[in-house]
Parts: sequence; C-alpha cells; structure tokens
Amino acid sequence: GKAGIAALALEAGLNLGEVLLVSGQHQQATDVLERVVQITKAMRNPVRQRAATTLLAQSLGAQKNFEAALTHASSALELTKKLKFERLIPVDLYNVGLFKLMLGQEQEAVAMFKEARKTSNPTEAGFQKELLFNMGQALIRIGEKGEAEEVLRAAVGPCAAAKDWRKVVAATKALATFEEERGSNDAAKSLLEKALEAATAGNLKDERKGIRRRIEAL
Repeated sequence: GKAGIAALALEAGLNLGEVLLVSGQHQQATDVLERVVQITKAMRNPVRQRAATTLLAQSLGAQKNFEAALTHASSALELTKKLKFERLIPVDLYNVGLFKLMLGQEQEAVAMFKEARKTSNPTEAGFQKELLFNMGQALIRIGEKGEAEEVLRAAVGPCAAAKDWRKVVAATKALATFEEERGSNDAAKSLLEKALEAATAGNLKDERKGIRRRIEAL
C-alpha cells in the first residue's frame, strides 16, 4: 500500500542523497535530502529523520550555507538525544560546533567541542583529528592559548595517523609559534623541523618554503 511505497521512497531518497553528497553534487543532494526530511516527518520516523537531517546539514555546509547547516545540525543533535543514540552524540555536537565556528561564533563552538571531547571515543583517530584540530583553531581565535596548545599537541598524533599532513603542518606550526612567543627558540625550531617533515610527506611545496624561511629566521 501507500505506506510501503513511502518507505521505499524514503530509503531510495536517503541512498541517493548520500551518493550525491559523496560525489560532490551538493545542490542536487540538498534538493533530494530536503524532500527526504519531509517524508520522514510525515512518516514519523525519527531514526531516518536524524540520518537525513545530518546529511542535509553536511550538504548545506559544503555549499557554505552555514546558517541553514547549523539549523539542521542542531535538529539532528536534538533527535539523537531524544533517541538516546549515545554513540552519535559526540559527532552531532562536533557538527554543531563546526558550523558555529564557520559563522564566527567561536565561544559557543568551543563549548560544543569540549562537550564532544568529553563524550567521544579517544581511539577513533579519524574523528579525533577533526575535533581536536578545529577545537584548537577555535581556542586560538578566542585567545585561550594555554588550552589551544594542549589540544593541538593532542591533535598531532591522530592527524599523522590519518596521514592528514596539512593538519599536522598547521598544528605543529601553531605549537612552534607558542614556543617562539615564550622565547624558547630551540623548541620552536625542533617543532618546525617536524612540520617540515610532514610537509615533505604530504608534498606540500608552498608550506615547505614558508617553514624553511621560519627556521632560518630563528
């Protein structure tokens, strides 16, 4: 009957939305996922609504529509809490924090990131690298240097494990700046040499030039 057809349309739409999102067709993904969210609401299916809303937030974020992305990410977080999907709460907190960071709401972003860190699994390197790196950037922006340093030190390992060399370079360069500001030039130099190794591993030629200049200037 009609309910069966709606359920099929829902699953097909969710799958299509995800495929479009992954393949970078963000506008089409947004159009499909907006319709899917409507279907999930009509069918009162909060589990699928959460899935579709999360994907929709990502799709809007990829289009730099951060206001709308934040609205949907916040809805997803509410649904996750209602459904008691404890394992997914850190990811949803992180998504809300990230869109707040993109909108320049750094203080609120930091609060979300801290909550996500408290409840997340520290062994999930892929998630930890994104969480800790962005948390470090947000802390720098609000002038919390001591805390930023601790978080960025913790970020380097997961970033290297995931071979995300650009993040390793950025985090290590920031840590070197903190050492320079303290007058610890030797420590800064050794960090910059690590950044240079990461830039070489990632074949980041522009970064290598800039890091070499900084090492020579110390």
